[in-house]
Amino acid sequence: MALHNDVFNQQIWDFFSNDMDSCFEVSKNKQKFQSKSPFKGGLNFTAALAILSVIDFCAAFYYGRRVSQPEIAVFMNKYFSKYDDTFNSTDRCEKFYNVFRNGLSHQWSPKASGIAMNFSSGILVGIVDDILILNVPKFYQVVISGIKDYEEDMDDGNYLDEFKQRYEDILVTDSNAARLLKTELGL
Repeated sequence: MALHNDVFNQQIWDFFSNDMDSCFEVSKNKQKFQSKSPFKGGLNFTAALAILSVIDFCAAFYYGRRVSQPEIAVFMNKYFSKYDDTFNSTDRCEKFYNVFRNGLSHQWSPKASGIAMNFSSGILVGIVDDILILNVPKFYQVVISGIKDYEEDMDDGNYLDEFKQRYEDILVTDSNAARLLKTELGL
């Protein structure tokens, strides 16, 4: 099996997908049992942030290095637009990324928007009280479909050099960071 398949099998299809399945089950339980649910939160925030982090992860492999917001928008447009019109232009993808990813990561909330766990609606649930609502389960489906397409492109021999370069950079960066932390902790 190729390196990209090994990484995707572990990082995306095992870790990420399994965690997302758990988030969705918790949310369904909370919605079904409301006040009787043992869960206080529906994991909307956690699930949305995880999806957006995986997009960053994949876009960096696509380019072979750390990437900027405009580059991530190009990746999103290329791989997600065939599954949802929300991503039909790089400009729109960049705005989407800014509102949801940057909002969640840097403000702990999407920028003047919201997140929902609606299992029967489209990617953007609509506007409620002038707030744009992202539907996490549908967003996840679109992203997973796009990531499968990206992996198929690599299976066909495309973007493999970029993938390998980014993978090697991660190994070096991670090793250096771990070594510095161990030294700082006196371990």
